[in-house]
Amino acid sequence: MKLQASIGLIVILIVAIVCAQSAVADVSSARALLEDHRYEDAVAAADAQLAQYPGDTIAVLVKSDAFSAMGEWDSAVEVLEDALKTDENNVDLLVALAIGYREKLMRSGMLSKMSNAKKSRKALEKAIEIDPNHLKARREMVMYLIHAPGMAGGDKERGEQIARETIAIDEAEGRFQMAAVYWKKDEVEAALTEFRLALELDPDNFEALSMVAGMLTENGDYATCQTLCGSYARAWPDRVEPRNAMGDCYGAQKMIDEAIGEYLAALEIDGWYGNARYKAARLYEKQKDTGQAAYHYRILLERNPGYIDAGRAKKQLRKIEKGR
Repeated sequence: MKLQASIGLIVILIVAIVCAQSAVADVSSARALLEDHRYEDAVAAADAQLAQYPGDTIAVLVKSDAFSAMGEWDSAVEVLEDALKTDENNVDLLVALAIGYREKLMRSGMLSKMSNAKKSRKALEKAIEIDPNHLKARREMVMYLIHAPGMAGGDKERGEQIARETIAIDEAEGRFQMAAVYWKKDEVEAALTEFRLALELDPDNFEALSMVAGMLTENGDYATCQTLCGSYARAWPDRVEPRNAMGDCYGAQKMIDEAIGEYLAALEIDGWYGNARYKAARLYEKQKDTGQAAYHYRILLERNPGYIDAGRAKKQLRKIEKGR
């Protein structure tokens, strides 16, 4: 009897392992479809996963991300809200929900902005209450507090306090947050110092790179910006951020051909990178090359309907088409 019980237990364990591996494989397929920009297929794959494994966090996030990429922000938020009804303390879902509300407010009218802003902060507050050391939640909260108006819960002092506390949890992330705080306060040198510290601690922090390059460009230190971006482009030839930042630097100097060249170089690395495509289209318009401008606007709207400036791209494309 003991032998039979042992064999039965082994069989149960094997079945459990196989099922777990199957679940991972299925959700990995959904994630792969998302990364391949097959958004509708990613939603379908995530739904299939959720039908078999309700509450699968990764599947929920994949589905929400796919809707976001398609510009369907209401659907993206709804997916997360529904998941949180049965998993209310899931920090990853709460942070994603906060970001979803933020994206909605950036595209909504004035009346909706306040409501979405408050919902975003509420989700972040709950996330940090559950997991005070969650780095993404802390970053999103800092960014919210330093950028939101006071009537929407903005609080620059509280944002700075959280950023300083983050240094003790993860110095690279804390330095990044402090840099954002200083930049918002127009303390340029302090911000640059913190950004550089963040990069030294985490050299492949491409968001920090973009922020440093943006500050250098804004302050007219083009030579330093070009040197920094050039070194990163050589060290990480498969990343779009250095090329995109270099394009911004050239654009600020009115070196339009060079700027377009950098944006196109970024698009050769990743043809779905909406930021570079939109800026390339805008510069082609400045050059009166409406054919190329329209071409890039169309691709942007086809591939990146969720891009923040998709609405402007559509408006500019209509102007070009009416002008022909």
